[in-house]
Amino acid sequence: MLKHFLYIIIIGAFTASQFGCSTKTPDTLDAGSVKRDVYTNEYLGIHIPIPDNWVVASEATMATLLQAGKEAMAGDGDQAVVDESINNMVNLLMITQHPHNAAVQFNPSLIVIAIKSGTLPGVNSARDYVESTSNSIRVGAVPFEIIEGIHEEPIGSKQAIALEAVINLTDIKIYQNFYAIEIKDYLVAINLSTNKEADRILLQQTLKDITWD
Repeated sequence: MLKHFLYIIIIGAFTASQFGCSTKTPDTLDAGSVKRDVYTNEYLGIHIPIPDNWVVASEATMATLLQAGKEAMAGDGDQAVVDESINNMVNLLMITQHPHNAAVQFNPSLIVIAIKSGTLPGVNSARDYVESTSNSIRVGAVPFEIIEGIHEEPIGSKQAIALEAVINLTDIKIYQNFYAIEIKDYLVAINLSTNKEADRILLQQTLKDITWD
């Protein structure tokens, strides 16, 4: 269970992908595109507004983070599971408040990934995903504290399963908001990482402003 949580947060969220354009609804999931400060994925029918002055991660940035995630997982005896999981996940969007490698204490982010339904052991629904995340962070080495347990929150006009936690470090608190929603044959997972209340409110409002086809 911890394996999959670590993968989703460290690796899956940063799977490198190419942002392309589409003129009609595709038959299969692609990475979507960003145009006029709105991310659109035609297959999932989702439109995510990008907050003013936030940075959309480039393919090169995501590739760099993916490699860092793989290295962080190096030495794990179940590498085959990780490799198989990579093949069933697509990075849709990663935005940050500051450019990658900016000289800041913490860089708030919003990350969206899609997981092919039925490909993560024991995860068959949005609630399963969030329950697995909740169980994993309770027993993991990272000092997480659950602020609000599993509940429902709106993502635009749809209801998502949500979980709110905080990582208590010596000199900073990092708030983590996890969301999952089932769309077609994929589980769409969203993670907000912030260290300031104003940024968390901004990103939560961004989720409320999402529109669906």
